[in-house]
Amino acid sequence: MTVKMKYFENYRKLRYILIEGPYEPFENLTAFICNKKMKCKFTMGKNGRKCPANCQCTYRDMFIIDCRKPRKSRQIPPLPIPADYGIDLRFPGHQLIQLPNNTLPGYIKVLKLDVSDNNINSIAIHQLPKELYTLDISNNPITTLDDRVADYLSKNSLNSRHSFGQRSIRWIVYCEQTHLLHLLHTNSVSQYVFYEQLNGKCSYKCKCCFDRKTQSFVIDCSSKAVDLPKLPNRIPNKLTLIFGNCSLKEFPKNLTRLLKTHNITHLDLQENYLKSLDEETVDFYNNHDNTTIELSGNPWNCICKPRSFLFFLKKRNPAEYRMTMDRCGIPMCPDSCVCCLNNLNSSSLNVDCRGQRLKQLPLLPESATSLDLRDNNITEINLQSLDILKNKILSKGLKLSLSGNPWTCTCDLFTFTEKFTFFIQDFKEIECSNLGKRLEFVEESDACPSYFIYPLLLFVFSMIIITVLNAFVYFKQPILMWFYEHEICMSMAVRVDLERMKKFDAFLCFTHKDERLIEDYVERLEKGQRQFRLCFYLRDWNVGASIPECIIQSVKDSRRIIILMTKNFLESTWGKLEFRLALHATSKDRCKRLIVILYPDVENFDELDSELKAYMVLNTYLRRDSPNFWNKLLYSMPHVT
Repeated sequence: MTVKMKYFENYRKLRYILIEGPYEPFENLTAFICNKKMKCKFTMGKNGRKCPANCQCTYRDMFIIDCRKPRKSRQIPPLPIPADYGIDLRFPGHQLIQLPNNTLPGYIKVLKLDVSDNNINSIAIHQLPKELYTLDISNNPITTLDDRVADYLSKNSLNSRHSFGQRSIRWIVYCEQTHLLHLLHTNSVSQYVFYEQLNGKCSYKCKCCFDRKTQSFVIDCSSKAVDLPKLPNRIPNKLTLIFGNCSLKEFPKNLTRLLKTHNITHLDLQENYLKSLDEETVDFYNNHDNTTIELSGNPWNCICKPRSFLFFLKKRNPAEYRMTMDRCGIPMCPDSCVCCLNNLNSSSLNVDCRGQRLKQLPLLPESATSLDLRDNNITEINLQSLDILKNKILSKGLKLSLSGNPWTCTCDLFTFTEKFTFFIQDFKEIECSNLGKRLEFVEESDACPSYFIYPLLLFVFSMIIITVLNAFVYFKQPILMWFYEHEICMSMAVRVDLERMKKFDAFLCFTHKDERLIEDYVERLEKGQRQFRLCFYLRDWNVGASIPECIIQSVKDSRRIIILMTKNFLESTWGKLEFRLALHATSKDRCKRLIVILYPDVENFDELDSELKAYMVLNTYLRRDSPNFWNKLLYSMPHVT
């Protein structure tokens, strides 16, 4: 008997019809027609749409629309909606450049979506069905997902295994994309997730992303008990590795190699169980100041081996170093040194100051039992410091290491080292830079010279002082002139002048035939640096006044009297009168000074009377042709401070 399917037309909620014999098809049937083996045929969806062209519609636990035939379609067609079922849409290997809007007929019912091997480069939230729980976008040129899309995929259970296919996607992930980070991190447990900025995969126990602020790729394995992740040989970006709170008990063995081969600019090792770093790692960071390392929150050892680590910890993280010292009960240590113990059960406190360019002895803790000063720039130790070392040797048995310094081996140092040789661990290696040999070969006569040297030095020093004083006395006038000219040691160079209230600094005496000479004196004395006040008849005498009275008044009002003694002056009656009056004034008033300037045309003083001639013979005068004439004249003028 043949079953007619048209009888089931109105049963719109009927899912499938199980038939064992022949039946008559009906084109408006929405239910699946299945045999015993559950091989089912689809006729039409409840929205009236049939199976899309070039696709196969079957039922296998779910309505499957398989469009794998190589039609190379550019868009997903409208879909039939099965009776009370979701859709498994398979649309790989086409030429899709984007997903349709979720308003496409039937698309809203898609629960599984396979669009692998297409040309999709972005996905928007409105392009995803509302109840999608499986998505495969493998082999598409997409590199990132909008954070809302990633959040949607995570909440719709796509973060479970095998529910998000992304094979061959080269992800570009930024650290602020928290939802995408969570989605990829969850899928990395079962799938290979390739990060473009890393040029490889990220460990499934770590989160990987690119930090735009630091322009570095971050591998964050914090709060995970992990081994060091395997990194690609070539990474195009700077790296930040975070292993905070990872229960690390020792520095990862292959991390030092990675530091040298990869551009790891920041390493975070906070809150672990590390006790020390190996010297190779410390050397690397000491030579790469542009790299940073976070070390706080670890139970670091206080023991002296390896010594380089404590220096490194003090330099890179002073607060962590201080906490380590406090935990070990070590008192305040000198700034340029580190303090450590021989072992955790030892009370021996070693002060290590090697290679710190010290120039003097540092202040030692009271409990110090060893001091290492090797390879510094110390030349000597004063008596007070030697006494401190002596007391610590006698009370604590202080051990010293002193080699590698440019020592000036004085008598005090020689005596100290000779007495305490047993406590100086490198005594045979100490070099005396002033003696050119090792301290062990220095004799007492080398470091402590005989006492006759001190009197000899005193005699030589006294002779030097006497010679200098004699030279100063002999060259006093030129020296004082030079001081006055350059305004140096003015208290020594300046003479005290008692006549400060005079109207003029100098009265200039000359004949009318020598008027042409006056211009130089006005230019140099009145308009020069000192700006003296000059008096001369051409300018300062009143017309019609008595010449003798003018001469007397000018001499009286001036602190200096300058005689321009030329041949014309000697032949002038008024010139001789001015000379005589000036001579009498200076003999009565010792504060006045007579300055005679002798010009080259004067051959003798025969034309002077006996009194004036005697003055010229018995007193000094200034020659006009003297090579240092103006400096000498300026120094003879009243001194202005």
